[in-house]
Amino acid sequence: MKLKITVVGAGLVGLCTALSLQERGHEVVLVDKDEPLGKASRWNAGVLATSSLWPMVNPGLPRQAPGLALGRSPGFRLNAESLGSVLPFALRALAASRRRGFGARVAALDRLITLSRRRHETLMAKSGCAALRTDNGWLHLYERSTALEAARPQLEAFERNGVGFEILGRDELLDLEPHLAPRFERAVLLTGSAWVREPSELGAAYLALFHARGGHVRRCEITGIDPGAATLGLADGNRLETDRLVLAAGPWTGALLARAGLRLPMIGERGYVRRVVPAGNAGLNRPVFDTAGGIVLAPRPDGIQISSGTELCGPDAPKRTGQAQAALDRAGHLLPLGDEIGEIHAAERPTLPDGLPAIGPLEAAPRVWLATGHQHIGFSTSAGTGELVADGLGGKALPDWAAEFSPARFGL
Repeated sequence: MKLKITVVGAGLVGLCTALSLQERGHEVVLVDKDEPLGKASRWNAGVLATSSLWPMVNPGLPRQAPGLALGRSPGFRLNAESLGSVLPFALRALAASRRRGFGARVAALDRLITLSRRRHETLMAKSGCAALRTDNGWLHLYERSTALEAARPQLEAFERNGVGFEILGRDELLDLEPHLAPRFERAVLLTGSAWVREPSELGAAYLALFHARGGHVRRCEITGIDPGAATLGLADGNRLETDRLVLAAGPWTGALLARAGLRLPMIGERGYVRRVVPAGNAGLNRPVFDTAGGIVLAPRPDGIQISSGTELCGPDAPKRTGQAQAALDRAGHLLPLGDEIGEIHAAERPTLPDGLPAIGPLEAAPRVWLATGHQHIGFSTSAGTGELVADGLGGKALPDWAAEFSPARFGL
C-alpha cells in the first residue's frame, strides 16, 4: 500500500530513511527548519566504522565516571550551563551501564552497522558517488601498550562479532602513516571499515537521488505535534497531515515529543570541527582516532579535518571553543600542520542514556516512528536505520536484534 509519509529531520538519518521509503513505493516529504544536511551530517568524520559497536555506555563507565565528571579525559567535557539536564542523564547512563544484556546490545549495534554498510554501498552506486569511498580501514592509535591492554574488552567484542582488525607496532604503523609523529607504541587497524573523502559530497548525491525520485523538502518550523493523528503544526499556522510520521530530528526530537507530553531522555553530544592545511607534503592515508587525545583526524580534499571529543550538553547550549582549540593543539603534536581553513563548526549529535538509537513505533501512537539517538555514529548506522523503518512501516517483521532499539524501553 502506497502511503504519504513525512520524515522530520533532513540529516543523513532522515534522508536515508526517506530513500528507503521511496524504494518501497511511498510518497515522502522531508521537513526541516534548516538546510538539509547542514549540521552534524555535514561535519561527520566520514567513517563507516565497524568498531562503533562498542557504545560509550559500557560496563567500564562507572569506573571512568569520576574522571569524566572532573574533566580529566580530553575526549569528554560537561557543559556547565547544561548541568540541569546533564546530571539526570548521567545518572541514567550509569544505571544503563550496569544493566544486564550488554553483549546483546553490542551485537545489535554490530548488525545495524553491517546493514548500514551494505545499504550505503548500494546508495553510493545508485547516486553515482561510489568513488568517494575508500576501503583501506581506519586506525585507533595508542601511545602506550598499557592503553591497548586496557581496551582488551573492546577487542574481545570485536572478535566475538567478527569485526576484522590487526594490532600493529610502531614500525608497522609508520609504514601505513609515515607522516604521523612516532609517539604511538601500538595501533589497531580496523580492516573492514571504510571512509568517504567528503561527507558533504555524499550527502549532496543522496539528496539529488531523493529529488530525482520525486521527493520534496519542506523548509518550515514545527510548533506542535499530534502523534495520534500523525499531524504536525507549522509556524505559518498550517497543519501538515500525513499517513505516517517519522521523527528523525536528531537532538531536537526530544523537544518535539515534549510538545505532545511525551518524554524521551535525550541530550546533545556536541563535537567541534576544524579543518587545517597540512604542512609541506604531510598527510594521512585514512582517518585516525587518537585514543589518548580523544580526537579524530580525517583526510579531506582541502586538508585535514580535526574533530574534537564529546561535549555533553543541551542542543541549544552556548558554544565553547576551548575544546576545539585543545583538539587543534593536540593534532599539531601528531601531524605537521599549517594554516587553518574557515571557522570552527559545532555538530550536535542526539544521545540516549544507554548509548543506543531509538528506532521503532510509539506504542501509544503506532503511526509515528522514531529514528533518532545515533550519537556520534550516525553515519555508520544511518542507512540501516532507514531500512528498518521502511520495512517496519511496510508491515515486515523486523529482525529480533532490532528490539534492542525499541522506544518502548523508555516507556514510549
